[in-house]
Amino acid sequence: MLIGFLLLGGASACQEEEVMAPGSAAPLATSRTLYAIPSYSLDWENIDYMPWPNNDAPRVPWEVTTSYIPFDIRFDYKKEDGWELLYSTFSSNRIENDLYFILYNKYRGVMRLYYLSDPGLQESSYMVSTLRKEGPAAGNSPLLNFSDQEVVDFNVKSPFASRTEEAQFSGRAWYAFEYEVPYDPSIASGNYSNFSMNWRINSVNISKLEINGRGALEGKVPSVSSPGINLSLSSNFTNKSNSGVQITGPTVVENGGSGGGSGSWFTDAIKAGLSKALTNGVSGIATNILSGIFTKKKDNTANIATMKLKATMTYTGTVQSSSGLDNFALPLPGYGDSRYQNTYNKIPGIFYISGRPTVQQKILHYAKKTEWGGGYDLNGSYYTNTYSNPSNFQLIYNPEILKIASIQNVRYEMILLNSGEITSGQIETIGDKMYAVGLIAGYKSDQEPSTEGFVGLRVSFKVVPNDGSPAVLLVKTFKCNINTTTEIIPYQ
Repeated sequence: MLIGFLLLGGASACQEEEVMAPGSAAPLATSRTLYAIPSYSLDWENIDYMPWPNNDAPRVPWEVTTSYIPFDIRFDYKKEDGWELLYSTFSSNRIENDLYFILYNKYRGVMRLYYLSDPGLQESSYMVSTLRKEGPAAGNSPLLNFSDQEVVDFNVKSPFASRTEEAQFSGRAWYAFEYEVPYDPSIASGNYSNFSMNWRINSVNISKLEINGRGALEGKVPSVSSPGINLSLSSNFTNKSNSGVQITGPTVVENGGSGGGSGSWFTDAIKAGLSKALTNGVSGIATNILSGIFTKKKDNTANIATMKLKATMTYTGTVQSSSGLDNFALPLPGYGDSRYQNTYNKIPGIFYISGRPTVQQKILHYAKKTEWGGGYDLNGSYYTNTYSNPSNFQLIYNPEILKIASIQNVRYEMILLNSGEITSGQIETIGDKMYAVGLIAGYKSDQEPSTEGFVGLRVSFKVVPNDGSPAVLLVKTFKCNINTTTEIIPYQ
């Protein structure tokens, strides 16, 4: 059954492309370099083989050995857990040039693309997956902020989200790529000509990768993102940045930082923090993490978790050749445009924030008065550094999620790098460092504080489906404006 059209960019020497609708004898004119690609219905839960016009049909991605999908998400695909079909190019009548289907989880705000690689592709080392916004309206959208940024800045609109993936690239194999998206109500007034997505996959050779100054090429290279760096553009790259290591599921934590293999970057402190984040997150409490999604499968067979680990990354490599989905363009679900009818045609995302929060930093300098008066003896003085009172923002929830679920247990917590003795909040290990965390967070130190150690405001809440499906805990940390006041407290 044909359910709609996807739009796929292709290479051409012409200034204007011809677009053929399925079954049409004459071309249709278009002002963009696009081909009309049909999107077919797909009963992905109840089939063993993908729709195919002959006897060489590929098996579904969770039922084959040639699948590079991480184990902890491989069997997470059921409707009862919130998955809906966005697009599919698999048909029993024809074989499209690019073979993929895309699911969207309406309780988590996650898009997952399943891609079947061309059987003629040669094996290469690792992969870079890049999702990019396109069109004149794209610059104002926060669509990729959750996927690109470890600490989300409302004032920055990420143009792309680029990451290396754990999997190696080979022919006739299944891959899955996930991107979490925030709620953007402007999508409703958009269309493909002014706002779309472009998905690009490249093969990449990573010759060196260090995380927090430690080597990480033992076993598999973890999935890492580098905010503001598009790894698919340059043929050679050497980057050092504050990055996010994506940890997908309990198996990755148990195996020491990768899907199978270990890396010396995954220290005991990191593992202990992530283990606690996982245990508490699945039970509905956010700890030891800046960003994450936690839930269980409805049949209770597995815990589902995606966490980003803040890290400093240094890596060197070479982008080899463009492979697979080159210039793969998609309309967004939720357009208020009848020409684009996706299977799930509602605005994606669970929530976003109305603006950058403002928090209050209060520095108290406790200093002993000198005996002769009018001055202070700095010997023995100390400081307290406290953050509190987040304001000037609100959470904006997608009306679609409020129709099918309730939002519960909303929590706001300051996250402050500990540089002394904790005076407010609780201690959490996030990555390999200690932080003060709480609605009020602070520490005592003999060093004068600055604002550099303040990470942001962590927001967490539970999405509780009305149909009895397991609740989902969403965790995000947002960059803040800081108002600072300083006061001297004299003592004898």
